Amino acid sequence: MGRKRQNRRNAERERKIAIRKRIAAGTSGLFVAAGWGIADRIWPTMSATLGIPLLVFCLAAVIALETYAFADLLPSKLKKLITGKTPQLSFIALATFALIGGAFLGGRIDYNREASAAADRFFGRLKPAAPVAGTDSTRPKLKIGGTTLVWDGPKDEPILIMCDGSQIFLKLQNGNVLVTLKVRDDEGNLVAAIEDNVWQTLERSHGIWDRNYNDSALEVIRRDGEVALQVSLFGDTAEILGEWRGKDGCRTGLKINGQKKIKTMFKYPSQEFFGVLADG
Repeated sequence: MGRKRQNRRNAERERKIAIRKRIAAGTSGLFVAAGWGIADRIWPTMSATLGIPLLVFCLAAVIALETYAFADLLPSKLKKLITGKTPQLSFIALATFALIGGAFLGGRIDYNREASAAADRFFGRLKPAAPVAGTDSTRPKLKIGGTTLVWDGPKDEPILIMCDGSQIFLKLQNGNVLVTLKVRDDEGNLVAAIEDNVWQTLERSHGIWDRNYNDSALEVIRRDGEVALQVSLFGDTAEILGEWRGKDGCRTGLKINGQKKIKTMFKYPSQEFFGVLADG
C-alpha cells in the first residue's frame, strides 16, 4: 500500500515537472525570439537605454522560467520560493533588478556613444554658460583677457574689424550673447566660422590640426600648433582670443596682455581628451 502511494507521488511529481518544462520551454522560446529580434533588427536604431533593459529582461525571463521548470532539483527552501503560492514574486524581483541594471548599463553605453560621436564632430552650437534669464542687460560684452568692452552700437555693425577684413559681430537674444565671426589661414582659406553661435570648422588635415569644445566654449588649433580661435560664452559676455591672418602677411591678435602665445584652453588630442579643459 505504501509503495503504491509512493509511486503515485512520484508519478504526480513527474507530471508536474513535465508540465513545468513544457510551459518553460514554450515561454522561453518566445523570450529568446524577442531578444534575438531586438539584437538583430531593432538594436541598430534603438537607444541603448531602452535596448539593454529589454535584452536583459528577456534573459532574466528565460532564466526564471528554466529555474521554475527544474525547481525540484533545487534545495527545498528555494523550491518553495519558486513554486509556492506566489512564485511570481521571485520573477518580479528578478525582472525589476534586470530592468534597473539594464537601464543603468544602457545609459552608460548611450553616453559613450554620444561622446564618441561628438569627438568626431566639426560643427555644433554654443550655449552660454550660466544663462541670464530676464536680464535687464541690453548690450553685449566682449572680453579680451582682463579687458571687457561693452558694445553700444547697432547689432548689424561689427564690434571689431581685423586686418584681413574679417569682422566680429555681437548681439543679445534673451539676455544671452550671440557671436558671428570668421577666421582664415595665411592663404585666405576659411578655418572656422561662427554665425549666431552655430559653429563649423575644417576637418583635421584640411587646414587645422585639431579642435576641441564643450557646450559653451570652442577652440581651434592651426596646423602649426598655434591657437587660431578661442571662444567662451557666459551669459551676455563673449570671451574671444585668437589670431587673424591675411594673405599679405598681416596678423591681428586678440591676446592676454604679456602673452606671446595664446595658451590652449583644452587638452589634446581631442579624440582622447574630448571636452577636457587644460586646467581641469
